[in-house]
Amino acid sequence: MKIFSKTVRGFSLMELLVVVGIFTSISLVVLANHSRFNSSVLLGSLAYNIALAVREAQVYGLSVQDYNNDFTTGYGVHVDTTNKTKYVFFADTNENTSYDSGVDSVLKEYSMNNQHSLLKFCGTKSTGEEQCSDGSTAVTISKLDIIFLRPDPDAHINSNIYSGYSSAEISVVSSAGEVRSLSVASTGQIAVNPESTYTSFSSCTPQSVCSGGKLRNSCTNQVVQTCTYGCTNGSDACNSCTPTSEYTCSGNSVVNSCGTITSTCTSPQVCASGACCTPSNVCSGSNVINNCTQQIQQTCSCGCSAGSCSACYSQSSYYAQSNYYAQSSYYTQSSYYGQSAYYAQSAYYAQSNYYAQSSYYAQSAYYAQSSYYAQSNYYAQGYYQSYYESFYQGGGCQGFCFDP
Repeated sequence: MKIFSKTVRGFSLMELLVVVGIFTSISLVVLANHSRFNSSVLLGSLAYNIALAVREAQVYGLSVQDYNNDFTTGYGVHVDTTNKTKYVFFADTNENTSYDSGVDSVLKEYSMNNQHSLLKFCGTKSTGEEQCSDGSTAVTISKLDIIFLRPDPDAHINSNIYSGYSSAEISVVSSAGEVRSLSVASTGQIAVNPESTYTSFSSCTPQSVCSGGKLRNSCTNQVVQTCTYGCTNGSDACNSCTPTSEYTCSGNSVVNSCGTITSTCTSPQVCASGACCTPSNVCSGSNVINNCTQQIQQTCSCGCSAGSCSACYSQSSYYAQSNYYAQSSYYTQSSYYGQSAYYAQSAYYAQSNYYAQSSYYAQSAYYAQSSYYAQSNYYAQGYYQSYYESFYQGGGCQGFCFDP
């Protein structure tokens, strides 16, 4: 009877060496990339922690969270270039929408580990101009504050240079050169850029990649261009726009429907309703208004004329003027009557003189006649005497005689 034996086959030394070699290679690759992988995870976690701190400030600003029984205090997050390994969560106790060291209350101070730090922080104006802390822009800032005030969910984004940014961006970097960033809009939106938007500095070919409405360097994550009309994430170009005939104002500049500045108004002109306008006051009903903004400058109680309020006359002034005219009329009439009396007196004196002269002439004629009669009588008496002498001396009466 034949007996069969079961033989168990093993593996050769060569096979063992191959397996050990493969395992060793995989282990080396994993161990070599473990620190970088760990750093990338921690960097992403840091970016989300900063975003959560900003969100916490927003919630504090909107909720019933008070500070020392004061419900009007704002809350915010502060970063600066003096210490790139920390960021501050604070209460804006002096309510000036800015962090003041030693004045505002620090609620929490977050520290980063020695492998991560702030790379830069930037503020973007409504015109698209960007101001960053790393010297990559025309204007360099040294601090950035993101503050929320009750009951407005919008963010107040300010720096040491400018107040009222339309958006902000905070970027953190790892010791391996990896970059992660978060964006905060003035409307209150907070977002951490996806992982595809950052790449290690080493062995990288830079390209422009759209992320969050901006074209970024694919290696450094720095903003290459801010797209006025946005861009599609992952694309390498900004969206285009065809301007229409509509114009609006951005500050003191006239912009078209695509947001391009077509002209800038110079003082004293201002931009109003999409055009440059020289402000002046004009009348609209009983109101004085600005012809550019159409805002009421003054409400007139006695009417408006030539861009200013008309003067109001009181009853006292009216009576005073009436009295003045009455007195003037009185004096005029008095003068008239005075002149009339003068002329009347003059006529009286003239008539009196006339009568006097007439009387004089009458008297003169009387005297003349009296003298005539006297002289006639004298001559008559003389004739009589002569006749008498002749009669008696001549011899008596001849013919007819009479006794005188």
